Amino acid sequence: IQWASSLLQDVYDFITLYLKSHAVSCPTSIPVFQFVTCGLAMTKILGTTPRQKEVYLVEELIQPDHDGPWRKYINNNSSCPCYFKDMENYHRSEFLAFCQHVQYWRTCCLVFTSDFQGESHKLCPVCLSHFTISDLGRKLFSKGNVQSTHHDFEREHKCNVFCKFFKVPT
Repeated sequence: IQWASSLLQDVYDFITLYLKSHAVSCPTSIPVFQFVTCGLAMTKILGTTPRQKEVYLVEELIQPDHDGPWRKYINNNSSCPCYFKDMENYHRSEFLAFCQHVQYWRTCCLVFTSDFQGESHKLCPVCLSHFTISDLGRKLFSKGNVQSTHHDFEREHKCNVFCKFFKVPT
Protein backbone atom coordinates (compact mmCIF):
# COMPACT_ATOMS: atom_id res chain seq x y z
CA ILE A 1 0.00 0.00 0.00
CA GLN A 2 2.86 2.40 0.81
CA TRP A 3 4.56 1.75 -2.53
CA ALA A 4 1.28 2.15 -4.40
CA SER A 5 0.40 5.33 -2.50
CA SER A 6 3.78 6.84 -3.33
CA LEU A 7 3.39 5.94 -6.99
CA LEU A 8 -0.10 7.42 -7.09
CA GLN A 9 1.06 10.61 -5.38
CA ASP A 10 3.80 10.90 -7.98
CA VAL A 11 1.14 10.84 -10.72
CA TYR A 12 -0.83 13.62 -9.05
CA ASP A 13 2.41 15.62 -8.56
CA PHE A 14 3.21 15.12 -12.26
CA ILE A 15 -0.27 16.36 -13.23
CA THR A 16 0.00 19.44 -11.01
CA LEU A 17 3.46 20.34 -12.29
CA TYR A 18 2.45 19.78 -15.92
CA LEU A 19 -0.65 21.96 -15.66
CA LYS A 20 1.29 24.71 -13.89
CA SER A 21 4.35 24.68 -16.17
CA HIS A 22 2.25 24.62 -19.36
CA ALA A 23 -0.31 27.12 -18.01
CA VAL A 24 -3.18 24.91 -19.17
CA SER A 25 -6.11 23.16 -17.58
CA CYS A 26 -7.11 19.61 -18.34
CA PRO A 27 -10.15 19.44 -20.66
CA THR A 28 -11.60 16.58 -18.62
CA SER A 29 -11.98 16.03 -14.89
CA ILE A 30 -9.16 14.38 -12.96
CA PRO A 31 -10.54 11.64 -10.71
CA VAL A 32 -9.23 11.68 -7.15
CA PHE A 33 -8.31 8.28 -5.72
CA GLN A 34 -6.74 7.06 -2.53
CA PHE A 35 -5.85 3.62 -1.30
CA VAL A 36 -7.31 1.92 1.72
CA THR A 37 -5.41 2.35 4.95
CA CYS A 38 -3.80 -0.77 6.25
CA GLY A 39 -1.47 -2.17 8.83
CA LEU A 40 0.07 -5.37 10.07
CA ALA A 41 -1.32 -7.36 12.96
CA MET A 42 0.81 -9.93 14.77
CA THR A 43 -0.36 -12.59 17.17
CA LYS A 44 0.90 -12.28 20.69
CA ILE A 45 0.82 -15.60 22.47
CA LEU A 46 2.87 -16.06 25.63
CA GLY A 47 5.75 -18.45 25.23
CA THR A 48 6.00 -18.23 21.42
CA THR A 49 9.10 -17.18 19.58
CA PRO A 50 8.97 -14.41 16.95
CA ARG A 51 9.08 -17.04 14.18
CA GLN A 52 6.01 -18.76 15.62
CA LYS A 53 3.90 -15.62 15.49
CA GLU A 54 1.42 -15.14 12.69
CA VAL A 55 1.30 -11.85 10.79
CA TYR A 56 -1.77 -10.54 8.98
CA LEU A 57 -2.35 -7.65 6.62
CA VAL A 58 -5.34 -5.70 7.91
CA GLU A 59 -7.05 -3.37 5.44
CA GLU A 60 -9.73 -0.76 5.86
CA LEU A 61 -13.16 -2.19 5.09
CA ILE A 62 -14.92 -0.81 2.04
CA GLN A 63 -18.64 -0.91 2.77
CA PRO A 64 -20.91 -1.00 -0.31
CA ASP A 65 -23.83 0.66 1.51
CA HIS A 66 -21.60 3.57 2.54
CA ASP A 67 -18.76 3.71 0.00
CA GLY A 68 -20.61 2.52 -3.09
CA PRO A 69 -20.51 -0.75 -5.02
CA TRP A 70 -17.28 -2.68 -5.51
CA ARG A 71 -15.69 -2.26 -8.94
CA LYS A 72 -12.71 -3.76 -10.68
CA TYR A 73 -11.09 -1.05 -12.83
CA ILE A 74 -7.94 -2.89 -13.96
CA ASN A 75 -6.97 -6.48 -13.17
CA ASN A 76 -3.42 -7.52 -12.30
CA ASN A 77 -3.22 -10.01 -15.19
CA SER A 78 -3.57 -7.31 -17.87
CA SER A 79 -2.80 -3.61 -18.35
CA CYS A 80 -6.07 -3.10 -20.19
CA PRO A 81 -8.73 -1.24 -18.25
CA CYS A 82 -11.98 -3.08 -17.60
CA TYR A 83 -14.89 -2.06 -19.78
CA PHE A 84 -17.78 -0.11 -18.26
CA LYS A 85 -20.99 0.90 -19.98
CA ASP A 86 -21.43 4.00 -17.84
CA MET A 87 -19.14 6.93 -18.65
CA GLU A 88 -18.25 7.78 -15.05
CA ASN A 89 -16.64 4.39 -14.34
CA TYR A 90 -15.15 4.22 -17.82
CA HIS A 91 -13.53 7.64 -17.17
CA ARG A 92 -12.07 6.38 -13.87
CA SER A 93 -10.78 3.23 -15.55
CA GLU A 94 -9.09 5.26 -18.30
CA PHE A 95 -7.51 7.58 -15.72
CA LEU A 96 -6.08 4.59 -13.84
CA ALA A 97 -4.61 3.24 -17.11
CA PHE A 98 -2.99 6.68 -17.55
CA CYS A 99 -1.64 6.39 -13.98
CA GLN A 100 0.02 3.11 -14.93
CA HIS A 101 1.59 4.72 -17.99
CA VAL A 102 2.98 7.64 -15.96
CA GLN A 103 4.32 5.30 -13.26
CA TYR A 104 5.93 2.99 -15.81
CA TRP A 105 7.60 5.95 -17.53
CA ARG A 106 8.68 7.82 -14.38
CA THR A 107 10.18 4.69 -12.77
CA CYS A 108 12.17 3.95 -15.95
CA CYS A 109 9.97 0.91 -16.67
CA LEU A 110 10.56 -0.65 -13.25
CA VAL A 111 7.12 -0.69 -11.63
CA PHE A 112 3.50 0.41 -11.85
CA THR A 113 0.36 -0.10 -9.82
CA SER A 114 -2.37 -2.44 -10.96
CA ASP A 115 -5.29 -4.54 -9.79
CA PHE A 116 -7.25 -1.36 -9.17
CA GLN A 117 -10.41 -2.38 -7.37
CA GLY A 118 -12.66 -0.88 -4.76
CA GLU A 119 -15.33 1.78 -4.75
CA SER A 120 -15.45 5.00 -6.73
CA HIS A 121 -12.58 6.75 -4.91
CA LYS A 122 -10.97 4.31 -2.48
CA LEU A 123 -9.02 1.38 -3.92
CA CYS A 124 -7.01 -1.71 -3.02
CA PRO A 125 -3.95 -1.89 -5.31
CA VAL A 126 -1.11 -4.27 -6.21
CA CYS A 127 2.32 -3.17 -7.45
CA LEU A 128 3.78 -4.95 -10.47
CA SER A 129 7.44 -5.07 -11.44
CA HIS A 130 9.74 -6.91 -13.79
CA PHE A 131 11.34 -8.68 -10.84
CA THR A 132 10.49 -12.35 -10.71
CA ILE A 133 8.52 -13.87 -7.87
CA SER A 134 11.68 -15.65 -6.70
CA ASP A 135 13.59 -12.43 -6.16
CA LEU A 136 12.94 -8.84 -5.13
CA GLY A 137 9.49 -8.61 -6.73
CA ARG A 138 7.97 -11.10 -4.32
CA LYS A 139 9.76 -9.63 -1.33
CA LEU A 140 8.46 -6.15 -2.14
CA PHE A 141 5.10 -6.79 -3.75
CA SER A 142 4.03 -10.35 -2.79
CA LYS A 143 2.33 -12.97 -4.95
CA GLY A 144 0.18 -10.33 -6.66
CA ASN A 145 3.25 -9.27 -8.66
CA VAL A 146 2.29 -10.77 -12.03
CA GLN A 147 5.55 -10.41 -13.96
CA SER A 148 3.95 -11.17 -17.33
CA THR A 149 1.61 -8.17 -16.97
CA HIS A 150 4.60 -5.92 -16.40
CA HIS A 151 6.43 -7.53 -19.32
CA ASP A 152 3.44 -6.98 -21.66
CA PHE A 153 2.72 -3.40 -20.58
CA GLU A 154 4.16 -1.65 -23.62
CA ARG A 155 2.34 -4.00 -25.98
CA GLU A 156 -1.01 -3.91 -24.14
CA HIS A 157 -1.31 -0.29 -23.03
CA LYS A 158 -3.40 1.90 -25.30
CA CYS A 159 -2.84 5.61 -24.76
CA ASN A 160 -6.05 7.44 -23.93
CA VAL A 161 -7.18 11.05 -23.63
CA PHE A 162 -5.13 11.55 -20.44
CA CYS A 163 -1.91 10.09 -21.89
CA LYS A 164 -2.28 12.25 -24.99
CA PHE A 165 -3.15 15.49 -23.19
CA PHE A 166 -0.24 15.14 -20.74
CA LYS A 167 2.06 13.96 -23.54
CA VAL A 168 3.31 10.92 -21.65
CA PRO A 169 6.23 9.42 -23.62
CA THR A 170 5.60 6.08 -25.26
